[in-house]
Amino acid sequence: MVEPAADTKPQIEKEEYKDLGEYVANITPVEVVKKAQPTASYGHRIRIAKLFDSHEEFMYKIIQVAGWARTVRSGGKDFCFIEISDGSHFKGLQVMYIFQAMSPSFF
Repeated sequence: MVEPAADTKPQIEKEEYKDLGEYVANITPVEVVKKAQPTASYGHRIRIAKLFDSHEEFMYKIIQVAGWARTVRSGGKDFCFIEISDGSHFKGLQVMYIFQAMSPSFF
């Protein structure tokens, strides 16, 4: 009689495949309620998502936004483009900054 080697594992018997037919799930639809996002964050800073939702109410007004600079591109010797993000929207706000008060070495 030949004995199996010590490093081999015993074979496990597999069950035969049984087709149970088409699965039909009883799913109850749930209404998703969207939370109201605040318009302003700290102080009177406007969230960037609010600007994308309704920018008409902010046209021809001076507003404050806060966030971090995602990208900074030089547009020439006296201006640059800055994309600001505050985390409230997947897009950022593109701002054109003109070097007047600060020197170009600021960036």
